[in-house]
Amino acid sequence: MQNWNFIIKQLNLPESMYGFNNLMNLIGDSNSTVVLCLEDLTTKIEVLLFEAIDFTKSDNLIMLNDFRDFTHTKRWEILFEYDAITYAVYKQVRDLIIVFDRQTMITTRTLVIAINRLKYVIDAIADKKLFKTSNSIGKLSTEAIATTSSNKGGYDLFPSIEDIPLPIKMNTRVLESFWDIFIVHFDLDNHKFSYELIKTMVRYNPDGALKKMNILFRFLGVARLNYLAESKSMVIREPFGTPERLAHLSTESMWEKIYNDYDLPIEEYEMAKNISRVLKHAQVPKNIVADVFATFEQLVTKLFFVVKEQQGKKKVSHSVRPVVSMKEMRPPEVSKAVREIEERRERAILSTTSNAEIAASVHTPDKMEERVVEISSATSQTDESKKQPSKYGSLFLQKIKGLQKSSNETVVNANELGDFQSYMHVERKIERNTVAKLEEMQASSSPQLLLLLGSVGDGKSHLLAYLKATKPNLFNNVYIHNDATESYERTKPAEATLERILSPFEDGFVPKQHIVVAINYGKLHNFYLLQKEKGQFQLFTSYIDSLNIFNKTKSDKKTDTFESFHTVDFSKEKYYSICEKGVYSSFFSKILEKITAPEGVNEIYQAWLQDKSNNKWTMAHENYLLLMNEQVRKRIVEKIIHVIIRNKMIVSTREFYNFIVDLIVPSEILLNPQSTAFSLENSLPNLLFNHPERSAILFGLNELDPVFIKNSLNDELIASIFMQPDLSTYLSSVIGVDGNIPYDNYWRNAISLNEHLEVARFVIRLKELLNENNEQSDFSHFVKYLYAFYKGTGEVIEEVFPLLEKVVYQWKGSPRDSYAYITNNLKKEFRMAITMNLESTLDMDLYGSVEEGDLHASNHYITLGFNDINFDLDLKLFEILRQVSNGHRPNLHEVGQAIQFEDFYNKLIKYFEDKEKKLLMVHVPTNEYYEISKPKFSKAKFDVKKV
Repeated sequence: MQNWNFIIKQLNLPESMYGFNNLMNLIGDSNSTVVLCLEDLTTKIEVLLFEAIDFTKSDNLIMLNDFRDFTHTKRWEILFEYDAITYAVYKQVRDLIIVFDRQTMITTRTLVIAINRLKYVIDAIADKKLFKTSNSIGKLSTEAIATTSSNKGGYDLFPSIEDIPLPIKMNTRVLESFWDIFIVHFDLDNHKFSYELIKTMVRYNPDGALKKMNILFRFLGVARLNYLAESKSMVIREPFGTPERLAHLSTESMWEKIYNDYDLPIEEYEMAKNISRVLKHAQVPKNIVADVFATFEQLVTKLFFVVKEQQGKKKVSHSVRPVVSMKEMRPPEVSKAVREIEERRERAILSTTSNAEIAASVHTPDKMEERVVEISSATSQTDESKKQPSKYGSLFLQKIKGLQKSSNETVVNANELGDFQSYMHVERKIERNTVAKLEEMQASSSPQLLLLLGSVGDGKSHLLAYLKATKPNLFNNVYIHNDATESYERTKPAEATLERILSPFEDGFVPKQHIVVAINYGKLHNFYLLQKEKGQFQLFTSYIDSLNIFNKTKSDKKTDTFESFHTVDFSKEKYYSICEKGVYSSFFSKILEKITAPEGVNEIYQAWLQDKSNNKWTMAHENYLLLMNEQVRKRIVEKIIHVIIRNKMIVSTREFYNFIVDLIVPSEILLNPQSTAFSLENSLPNLLFNHPERSAILFGLNELDPVFIKNSLNDELIASIFMQPDLSTYLSSVIGVDGNIPYDNYWRNAISLNEHLEVARFVIRLKELLNENNEQSDFSHFVKYLYAFYKGTGEVIEEVFPLLEKVVYQWKGSPRDSYAYITNNLKKEFRMAITMNLESTLDMDLYGSVEEGDLHASNHYITLGFNDINFDLDLKLFEILRQVSNGHRPNLHEVGQAIQFEDFYNKLIKYFEDKEKKLLMVHVPTNEYYEISKPKFSKAKFDVKKV
């Protein structure tokens, strides 16, 4: 263990968490934590080995930031290519990192093997003395000493955050920028601990988010300690003096000592205690995890302002010096990786910060002048780049990047519509509803107010711009206000602008023209609360009450009182439909069809053709070629609908466009537009299923990765890829394609590098896109039942009840027919069971409520049960219940996920306890049965007899 402990200490990692023996002891109780620690340790070793490479002997220089952005597989390929490791180490690591990709399929045995593989790697590298050279640990240790010695008292302080503007009000962009500094400072993997990823995990993987917060919470305490000590010029005392002593201190005790010994403000200490209280538990409800994350955000925000204040004081205390650039002001001890991240962030902030925000974020004339010079320079460069459409080396890449959220192409002004936006327009039901309302307004003799309600990016502005361009007669005497793009004064809040816009419709006023307001729910809610508090716009706020969107109290006003007010609610429209054959989305399908259509008016396709003729080819071009396949597009749409129904997700138009970019363009190209990213890992099937960190949609699709499905077909395919002599012919028959298999060169290259497992994963994912949907899957069954429920198809919905009845008896076990155990405590000597006479029931208000056509706006669940006790059966719960019906015994985590069914089961037990007069008592050691009943005439309270 000597080498293992040595590397743990050199990396300043707590042995109590990352130690060899600790990880071995955690196996079985907390496998996910073991995987997280293994991957974190592996990542840090990768960086150490990379920094030891002497690139002066090579013409190919790879930057550290680029290296961090590669996959584990790619990083070890680079290390092997530059002789940083032997082939034996490379082979061990390739098997090790499989565990990181298949976390849902790990077992005790695989984890023991993985830990021993990493031990082999550490021992082998230590034998080469790489951990003791000046280019590796020695270099980092020297930098660490230089950093601490330059700080009074040896404090571990952050690099300058001057490039993050001080906001008038804390916002997500500022928090995310500071979060990046925090992550990099403590050498954590930005891909696994990024703000956006953890925020997404809180919503879709709360258990995983909790584990990551557990690690971050400790580092947050260390950071707060250093700034408290520095502000008071205190020496950091034991047990904080050494990493070894600190490792033996629990996180909760650490925060308590910071409060007692270093005067942590009571408000922050109470927040820390609340977080610690929750982090003690393994399974926590999603809403509690969300609350904890919000509290964690508050602590990070407080740290940001502390750092900002203390760095500001230091700057004021220095003598006046000539104005210099942001790069010159960075302290010399900041590592190369940190400088690269800061420079990238600076460019991003310069490109998105408004003049008003810039003015609000500075406090001195000198600083104002400095920022204006930098903004002017950045602006001029941006304008120049617009004149050069080939700045990415590819016209296609520039066009496809126009679909991103951050692109101007996706943010539409309600009064303007570009050619490409006009081409991409797809008619929806919401458009017909809006046109009908506008026609009513034009027919009205008095001015009307129309609210277009929805969420960010759902197409309100695009629709208004399209209708104004194609049906201008609907906008005679109509004023359009879009709260996302218009404001009278940018320094004033949106509520003030809305007051001015809606003032003609305030009580006692007579409007002179129609008004259309496109507004998001959040801004409407803020305006609503403000006017309630002020006592203004009483008629308008009463109308909002009548819509019943912010509270459950219906307005007493009659509907004819609001004859001048109208609403079109974009949130009510679902982008998918369910028919007897399955799911489909005309909207998503038409967008994909337009993007890939081989037509002259399709700018993206024309740019792709131009690049092809100019021999400008990247993996993004290959992915676009596969997306032209109609079957692939159909399956992608089905998969997205699967995620929407499974996670109850709302996917806006803008998010769908951004998803298309993620699907086509690898992150390597987004970070470095000159990269070709030629690698099987960057193929469309792998980008679709294997990159949960890029967006919430991809996070959901990763959970549907067909690689994680254990079946004989996948096992046979993997084995055959290792052994088949004529692999091309075999794969063609398996996938079902004529001619060359997509990405032919790339999977052949992977085979030549002995990456058979990577090829197998690729083939399984590609097969999922090229073949029809599996009609026996949980999703297909659930969709069939969902359709039958709302259409009132009794013979189909009846198929669900045998499964549910079977699950009821298997949920906590059944000692004999028609009996179910009351509790799940297997440690007790006696267990109680009760007889159940189950009778199927449905929510008859919803059953058969859709008489004609397909389902376009149904809920994501079926309401059914037994004996008039119903519960909502959604897709995730259905998946768990199907497993239970096949013999699986639910663990505590699954019971926590299936809380609706657990509540339903307990209600059933209570119902039959009140109704039945007999209980069955089972003596677990002997399996003997005793019947407990209440006698009719005996004075005894209970009768007990052996049965």
